[in-house]
Amino acid sequence: MEKTVSYYLHYLSRYISKKLERYDKENGISTHDCMVVDYICHRENENLDTIQKDIEDEFYIGKAVASDLISSLEKKGYIERRVDPSDQRKKILTVTKKGHDFNDFNLEKVKKFDNQLTDKLKKKDRDTLFKLFEELILKIREEENDEKY
Repeated sequence: MEKTVSYYLHYLSRYISKKLERYDKENGISTHDCMVVDYICHRENENLDTIQKDIEDEFYIGKAVASDLISSLEKKGYIERRVDPSDQRKKILTVTKKGHDFNDFNLEKVKKFDNQLTDKLKKKDRDTLFKLFEELILKIREEENDEKY
């Protein structure tokens, strides 16, 4: 089998997912849930409101999946929906104290796991790896924008 970028990224993704999901299942939350809570936290830190459409776009999921995900996180007490004062139809997603506490705890777990994955890499190589990931993501987003028009 020919080794490609897609092959390696898929392999790494599956490996990371399996490792993280084992921990997350013990805590009753999926890896995807954790990523969504973290995403909303980051947007809050940048003083940006988050609506369901932002979740759909960031995680490449449909309306129904995003709605179910948001409802599940709300039931678990990690996020809340509140009405946007400037547009009553919009629901702004905010992270609760429980969600912030869990996100802080989860980020420590992810950082520890990242360090285990990359502990044999030199800092320069790790920085290069991140730069390459960022370039791939940028290329993907540019292609998606081109496909929309």
